[in-house]
Amino acid sequence: MTSMEPENNKGYELFSFQQNWVMIVLLAILVICPWPILGLSIKPSSSPHLVVVPVDYVADVKLASPVSPIFGRSRYFMVIDLEKNNKVKVIPNQFRTEKHAVGLRIAHLLLNEKAGVVIAKDIGPEPFNNLTERGAQVFIGNPGTVQDAINQFKKGQLTRVEQPTAKTHFGIEQQKVLSPGKVF
Repeated sequence: MTSMEPENNKGYELFSFQQNWVMIVLLAILVICPWPILGLSIKPSSSPHLVVVPVDYVADVKLASPVSPIFGRSRYFMVIDLEKNNKVKVIPNQFRTEKHAVGLRIAHLLLNEKAGVVIAKDIGPEPFNNLTERGAQVFIGNPGTVQDAINQFKKGQLTRVEQPTAKTHFGIEQQKVLSPGKVF
């Protein structure tokens, strides 16, 4: 062995130790750092002025559309912006015919739209838990149209719920009742 070999090995080991030490510090900062102070959020933020209502078809006057009795299996979701003169965005429910994790997927779809309020006739555990854990509020009522739902919400006539109002797979069972003979 020459006298240079141990120095090179030490240098390599020192470099490797420094890299590991830097990675450990960065990981600790990521875990410990108070993200809201930095203006960052790990979960999607919700906006209380964005209200979501499930519908099965869209009327010519969008707010005249009837509210769907089935939240997770509705054909569309209307996102109504109360701060922008009830501006409506219609989102197709691309998950309505899926077999599994429909509520989870819908919750993420609506949270990506920054929905802060959900109005439904009933809501199951999967969408309820995922929406409320991320800051959305869920209200239950029996409005006829989307406009009825918005009016009742503004007047405080809907019930804010703290737990699901329907059991798992309630929507599939309701679809069979509402559309007998159709395979889901």
